[in-house]
Amino acid sequence: MNTETLNALKQVNLQIQQLQGVLENGTLTPPLTPQEADAIGQAIDDLSALQDTLIHQTLQAMVDQVNATNSQLQTLLATMQTTSARLGKLATGIRQVSDVVGALAQITTHAMSVGLIG
Repeated sequence: MNTETLNALKQVNLQIQQLQGVLENGTLTPPLTPQEADAIGQAIDDLSALQDTLIHQTLQAMVDQVNATNSQLQTLLATMQTTSARLGKLATGIRQVSDVVGALAQITTHAMSVGLIG
C-alpha cells in the first residue's frame, strides 16, 4: 500500500468514526434533526464505499505485483535449471517460494472476485 493510499484510508476511517460517534452519542445541542441524521448516514455510506474502493485497489495492486514478481521468478528458475546442476539445486528452493506466492495470488484474486475481500 503506497503512502498516499494509506493516508487517504486513514482519513476516511477517522471521518467514518467521527460521524458514527455523532450519530451514536447524540451529544449535539440541539439534537440532530431527522434530515441531518439522514445526511450523516449517507456520508457514512459514501465514505464506506470509498474505503472499500481504496482497499480493493490496494489488493489488486498487490496481486499484480505478486504475479509480475512470480513471473520473473519462473524465468529465473528456467535459466538456473538449464545453466548447471549446482544452480538447479538452488532453484528448488526458489520454486517452492514461487509456488507459494502463486497460490497466494490465486487465492487473493478469487477472494476478491467473490466479494470476500475488497
